[in-house]
Amino acid sequence: MKRRSFTNFIRHSDTLHSLRSGQRFFEDTFLNQTITYFYKDKIDNDRALAVKFKENQFMHLVGLKYSKGAQSFRNDLKKCNLDFSDLTPVHGDIDILKNKIHMLDFLPEVVSLKCRIVYQYHTYRLVADYLIRSDKETLAISTKAFDGSNQIMVSLLDISSTRKTGFQIKRGFDVDRIIFLNNKTGLIKIVQ
Repeated sequence: MKRRSFTNFIRHSDTLHSLRSGQRFFEDTFLNQTITYFYKDKIDNDRALAVKFKENQFMHLVGLKYSKGAQSFRNDLKKCNLDFSDLTPVHGDIDILKNKIHMLDFLPEVVSLKCRIVYQYHTYRLVADYLIRSDKETLAISTKAFDGSNQIMVSLLDISSTRKTGFQIKRGFDVDRIIFLNNKTGLIKIVQ
């Protein structure tokens, strides 16, 4: 990808607006949370998937690398003070980056009872233990094992484009309850 086209894309006001609003949603909804999704597996056993979210994950979620680091990216984006020369797309492909940024608008779908849990997802670019996917084929958040009982978010996927690539994403299991635990305050919010 040419540096000029990437910089022009990032500097575009719609792109910056999407990044800022996505960051606000991420911080308001996911930051310092452990979100536990409850569902029944194919033989009707109760299951739970706990996912931890940390502040440095937003930059990775959208597929960007900032040479000043994740914390500086977070602060500079908030202050509208990004140094575009320090930004690069993780995958080197502006189309992947565009898809990830476009998917930010659909993030609320993965914290509603309309989301689903899918076991083990593998492509040539990504191996995930779980996907938390939207009911409609829009987006998914992939997760990997973090410690013995928790997963961390790895990537944001545009699953509407999977038909083009030939990778099929399973329907998954309906989520019937979500518990948000604030890791700093201990406050709990239940969605059922």
